[in-house]
Amino acid sequence: MCPVADVRSLSGHALAGDRIVRQIFFDIAGISNPKHEPIVVCAGVITHPDKQWKLLREYLLGMVDEYVPVEHRAGFAFHATELFSGGKVFPRDKFDREWRWRVLDELVSIPEKFDLPIVWGRTPREMVEPGGYLAPTTPLLVTPPRVVHAQMISFTVACAAAEYWMNQVAEPDEIAQMIMENDDQSRAFIRYVQRYLSDPFFNSRFSEQYRVFRLSRIMYPIQFEEKTDSSALQVADVCAFVLKRWCMNKPEIDRFYKPIEPFLVNSLKTDAISASSSEGQSA
Repeated sequence: MCPVADVRSLSGHALAGDRIVRQIFFDIAGISNPKHEPIVVCAGVITHPDKQWKLLREYLLGMVDEYVPVEHRAGFAFHATELFSGGKVFPRDKFDREWRWRVLDELVSIPEKFDLPIVWGRTPREMVEPGGYLAPTTPLLVTPPRVVHAQMISFTVACAAAEYWMNQVAEPDEIAQMIMENDDQSRAFIRYVQRYLSDPFFNSRFSEQYRVFRLSRIMYPIQFEEKTDSSALQVADVCAFVLKRWCMNKPEIDRFYKPIEPFLVNSLKTDAISASSSEGQSA
């Protein structure tokens, strides 16, 4: 592992650490029809690249070889929604529910198999007030769509949990890099959020109740990638899907929630907007 002693925060000050030894993979669920998905969830899994990346990659590739039809294997990525309900790759007439759910069982077992902490945040869409704010890189007022605004809030809570975990568990000289599935609609706004949380020019102005959201153990900027057959983004996808349905009190979700519950860094008992400060402090 090579030290990266020249890594700096946005202000030019040294970050609280100088070794990139953690990667946090994020995915977001609950962004389609608000009538069907009233809650937006952002979930991330914390990995150790040197110790886990190769083994996790091989495990996911092995799942592709075992479960995915040959004609779909190139560049394939598991999506929890399709496994739960059926879809193009796993149509219901060829892959019955119990078969698909057994694959989903294996995916939700990955945090236990690899000891992956899970950070997350949730936001009910109906509680998000439309409005604009100044982008950190321009003097312009930007107004994200309501669904993107909900993603930004959920991401903020998940970041606070990740920062908490880094401070409590990681070695003092470790820092983390964040990776999220690429989304053209929300990518710029997610970067804005991390900029506000990371840059002392902005976060030094946070009121006492919001100081928990300051980031000092996580590199800026977040990276965006596509899901692939070997990416840990697939694990983040299944965690976000399960947590979204759990928040919505959907039937039969306990089967998939119970395996990941012990690995949740933070436990949200009320909505993200009203609980974000207190949950961040007690994550």
